[in-house]
Amino acid sequence: MVPIGERAIQWIDRYLAEVRPLLLVPPDDGVLFLTRFGEGFRPAPLTPLALEATMPEGSRSPALRRGTRQASVHRRE
Repeated sequence: MVPIGERAIQWIDRYLAEVRPLLLVPPDDGVLFLTRFGEGFRPAPLTPLALEATMPEGSRSPALRRGTRQASVHRRE
């Protein structure tokens, strides 16, 4: 369980109503966030993005930047 604010809930509701149906490739396995191929996101590509987003600019390591760049490439596939 993850605590979530009202604004985040509103954005997720909007995503569920407007975007997710366009991405979904049946059968629907209930995964919240889908790739453009209709598959659930894997944690590996998202982890570096989340880490980078929470770190101050000067503290990002080259390895983290490289991992984020690789994750960005996978996102565009």
